[in-house]
Amino acid sequence: MSKLTTAKAAAILGWDVLFLRAGLKAGKFNFGEAANVGGGTRWTFKIYPEAFKRFVKENYGIDIVLEE
Repeated sequence: MSKLTTAKAAAILGWDVLFLRAGLKAGKFNFGEAANVGGGTRWTFKIYPEAFKRFVKENYGIDIVLEE
């Protein structure tokens, strides 16, 4: 499966990408995480595709298919 970016995940959810990133930084979503690189202002984000699909199903009742 290809990498699920924050931009793509936000588009699927209909959210602003900055909102999604802020939530990941704060640990509010169980489908991904954020890490501060080097303790500065640069962050990296990881979204776990299977957990993201479960989140969408549980919260929106929609089964999504992510590209392989």
